[in-house]
Amino acid sequence: SLKTESVSRGGPPEKVWRTAWESVLPADDYLVGPIIDWLCTPGVRAQLAGWIGEPAGTATRLAAQFARTRPRHTGSDVPTILDAANREAVLSRFTTKLAPYLALLYLFLFLDRTNISFAALQMNKALGLSATAFGLAVGVFSLGYFVFEIPSTLLLRRFGARPWIARIMVSWGLLSLGTAFVTSETSLYVLRFLLGAAEAGFVPGVVYYLTRWIPATDRGRVIGIFMLGIPMATIIGSPISGFLLGRNWLGLQGWQWLFIGETLPAILLGISILFVLPEQPRDVDWLTSANKVWLQRELDGE
Repeated sequence: SLKTESVSRGGPPEKVWRTAWESVLPADDYLVGPIIDWLCTPGVRAQLAGWIGEPAGTATRLAAQFARTRPRHTGSDVPTILDAANREAVLSRFTTKLAPYLALLYLFLFLDRTNISFAALQMNKALGLSATAFGLAVGVFSLGYFVFEIPSTLLLRRFGARPWIARIMVSWGLLSLGTAFVTSETSLYVLRFLLGAAEAGFVPGVVYYLTRWIPATDRGRVIGIFMLGIPMATIIGSPISGFLLGRNWLGLQGWQWLFIGETLPAILLGISILFVLPEQPRDVDWLTSANKVWLQRELDGE
């Protein structure tokens, strides 16, 4: 009967079409019923049959493909559907409310880590630094970071993510601010080493913080947003650094204003962490009780 039915008259007969779909799809699936009803309307039957090019076997082939690519949701799968809804709610709200803030923190961390490269255009001459001395000052930062990375991360877990990340930002902001007033190679070395020690643990700390909010399967998406702070620091920091290098206010040179102007926001952001960044999901009101219960169950399972 499929072969003799003309596509122009509405495609294969509804009874044959429906039987073909129901033969390959679960009849007890409460989501499939309305879909089959829609597929059996004359217009849809005609269009789908026309796409295939021949009416014969159309329903069977399309139904089989549909069954292979679509997950089955029966009445017993309601918890799975609710899990998916809770997952999407938690992820979308976190990426809207907290992920951009974390990216902003990372932007200023990376800005304070690299601004010495711009400052060197004037600072080296002002302090009488050779290329070797400047290179050592840049490298000693990494030494401090390396030595204190693990201890800082362990202390973060003990004292809590919010106060420790705030401490990291405020301390590195103050030390970077102090770089504006160095007067010799030695003072620059000391401050750069301390700056590396102060910044140590920030990225591991944020990753640890995310483990208390986002299941492992979705964490990569949030970390990707967090890492946007790196390219944004370059896009925003370069013109700002160039502008500040051209300022000579209040007896201070441009390289000094560069450190001052790019570190004060880090200090203010560090203080804001204590008021903006919630320690754990139960502390927020933008997740429902169902979201929190689901999230805690997922994290406990990990």
